[in-house]
Amino acid sequence: MEISIDKLPTVPDESMVDAAIRRLQSCAHMTWRIYNAWLIVGLFITIVLTAAIVIAITQKTVSYPCMQYTSTTLALSVSVECLQYLWSTMCTSRPYAFPLSYDGGGALRVEQQ
Repeated sequence: MEISIDKLPTVPDESMVDAAIRRLQSCAHMTWRIYNAWLIVGLFITIVLTAAIVIAITQKTVSYPCMQYTSTTLALSVSVECLQYLWSTMCTSRPYAFPLSYDGGGALRVEQQ
């Protein structure tokens, strides 16, 4: 009975885990070589979109309380918020805060300083 050396089972030189890791590294290296520009562009777009979303979410919403009024709106129906907004926008050198008790009715007296 003759035994051929070619038919003997072989034992691999490395473990299956090491072979799998080596194969994955080879695939990752090949993917990087082929698609590196697309990967960089995709990463850049992801960073820009993430930054834009974070900025949009954290920004305070600007409120324009006088937008609902027209030139024919009666002064009595103008809100206190609109009056405060107009005063702080137009009279920056003399800031004034309407008292919390002011509800828009009656006369508002501005004291001279």
